[in-house]
Amino acid sequence: TFKANYEALTVANVVAAKKSRDEGTDRPKDLELNEFGDMTEAEYMAMQSGGSAAPEAAEEPEMAPEKGALETVMEASAAQSEASSALAEAADALAEEEQKLAEQLGMDSIEELENAIDAMEGIDTDGGEIDTSDVREARVRSAYLDWCKEYGKQPDESRFPTFSSNFLAMEEYAKENGREMVLNKYADCTEEEYR
Repeated sequence: TFKANYEALTVANVVAAKKSRDEGTDRPKDLELNEFGDMTEAEYMAMQSGGSAAPEAAEEPEMAPEKGALETVMEASAAQSEASSALAEAADALAEEEQKLAEQLGMDSIEELENAIDAMEGIDTDGGEIDTSDVREARVRSAYLDWCKEYGKQPDESRFPTFSSNFLAMEEYAKENGREMVLNKYADCTEEEYR
């Protein structure tokens, strides 16, 4: 009885979700099993009307004939088929939602959406970690060239590593202390050169 009630609720929840999606309405709250989830409808109704949840002792319960192995297998197969259908509907609904989201974000496909989400989490398209060192170096190099222009200096590859180290340290300090980073004319100097 519990399994039948659980399956009925699962199917009802999937159908309700699909209906609300198709109609463009808010999805209703999912139905959940409660403490009466293992009762038949008749047992529940009897209990609600003041009777016992269990069948009357005076009544002889009808004995169902024993099922054969083939009948049991057929019932299990039918239940599995229903569950597979419910899962397929849920997967289709998810795919539709993902496609809508991708379109709203201006992406051409769900795959492009998944790659963007992975990239935000630092995962590359091959499943590995994204290497951001190239992006960081390009950002620092651009700041170096702007700094050279501002202070009338010629870009010098021998000075860039010192600038880069100072720039990243100042950037981290500014971030940790909630301050704006300001470069001065000594941004490419070592501590010894500055003194």
